[in-house]
Amino acid sequence: MSMTTQQQTALESLAGRALTEGEVTSIGALVDAWDTQGIADALSVGRTRVEPRLISERGVRALPVLPRSRHALLSELASAATAAPAWLVPTLTAVGVPADDHDAYAADLASAHGWLLNADGLDVGAPAARAMLDMIAIAVPATAAACTAVKALAEHPDPITHMQVALALQGAA
Repeated sequence: MSMTTQQQTALESLAGRALTEGEVTSIGALVDAWDTQGIADALSVGRTRVEPRLISERGVRALPVLPRSRHALLSELASAATAAPAWLVPTLTAVGVPADDHDAYAADLASAHGWLLNADGLDVGAPAARAMLDMIAIAVPATAAACTAVKALAEHPDPITHMQVALALQGAA
């Protein structure tokens, strides 16, 4: 016996993504054995959730990345506080942001620097902050390691439990 289409759909819904052919085969054997913990473990690999996380300039300076990457990120944010950095318009254009929205992105970037200097910090779990860090990393490769490390602070493991698997499979029966 192998995994039914309904069971596969239920597990894909639970995982929040399509299963690969290899996963369908390997998890199918686990479904046959009703190994809900094994299925949960297989679906949980690499699964994360993003939660709110405030970081200040001090937190950026403490990141375990090369100092030049931390410095480059802080420098780019500082330059954005006074004027849009030279890379901003070409990068926004390259990723398809309409010209009418460029000023808004520049303002967001400038306010991000203000939040970093503020005691509260910048919420690196917020989608806008994460998108801004992605743009900075693309435009200024020297910041990539620091941008990745800052974003990782808001990422946490999000395992699927064997009970969630059991309920999904029972609902698919």
